[in-house]
Amino acid sequence: MNWFKQLLGGNKASPIQAIGHLFDELFTSDEERQAAEIVLKRLALEPGKLQAQINMVEASSRSFWVAGWRPFIGWVCGISLASYFVPKFIVATVVWVITIQASGWLTIPAYPVDSGRLMELVLGMLGLGALRTVEKGMGKTR
Repeated sequence: MNWFKQLLGGNKASPIQAIGHLFDELFTSDEERQAAEIVLKRLALEPGKLQAQINMVEASSRSFWVAGWRPFIGWVCGISLASYFVPKFIVATVVWVITIQASGWLTIPAYPVDSGRLMELVLGMLGLGALRTVEKGMGKTR
């Protein structure tokens, strides 16, 4: 596992940690270190604050091309899933039932549709939702 960390740069310090180590070397008293830690924590929160402001401005915009792109992507994905998987399963079920009736109910063939791709998508989305819930429970979200 150590080679994997080295490959991904796990041993490299983040810029905020590097600045923190620099503050530790520059400031020797406890009060100076605490003041430096407060500054570092404020710096770490800035990107999230800026993105939240950008999201609020985008959401309040009346332009469809600014505020509507996220719902548009959601609707396109939902419609695509509904127009591909639902008819596929309906047609496959009808063909399956006709095949069983034509054989006189002597043999029941396997269901002709592999639901692996749909299950992969659904379980992936459920996994991301569970990860988000765990992060919220641990207090790791902003």
